[in-house]
Formats: sequence, C-alpha cells, structure tokens
Amino acid sequence: KGSIDIKAREEFLSRLKEAYQQLINEDIHTQIQTLPVDEAEELCNRLAQNFNMKDFTSPSEENPSVRVVTVAGWNCPCGGTHVKSTGVLKE
Repeated sequence: KGSIDIKAREEFLSRLKEAYQQLINEDIHTQIQTLPVDEAEELCNRLAQNFNMKDFTSPSEENPSVRVVTVAGWNCPCGGTHVKSTGVLKE
C-alpha cells in the first residue's frame, strides 16, 4: 500500500483538485456501447490483459455481450453508472 508523507499531503491534495478541475473543464464525453465479447476483449485489453470478460457476462447468455465505457480514450468493461461527460460534474 502506498502512503503520502503527512508533510506532502496538502500539496498533493491541491494538485489532485487542480487536475480534477481540469478534467471537468475539458468536458470529456463518455461513450457507452454494448459489444460482442470478442470485440470488447480486443478493445479493453489492447494495452494489457487487465479484464476477464467472463466477469462481465452471464453464463446463461446465448450470445454474450459486454457493456464498454470509454472516457478520454480509455476503454473499460463496466456495468455501473456514468456521467455523460465530465462537464456535468461542475459545482
């Protein structure tokens, strides 16, 4: 587990808040698509084998598909809730 020295925490938090605000201001669009397993596998694991598509499908499905969320060029299989763009996170 990582840790941040107590003396560096305030500066780190400030930099983190600045980066978060920059992402919000960029208003990055979220793309959500449902793909066949082989396409989702190719798209989501193109850089590293991080995802097991079996974790995102039901064994009872005849033609399983995977919901893929893409934000800022990063693809991830996901079944959760996402904002339409980072801009909706503005205060």
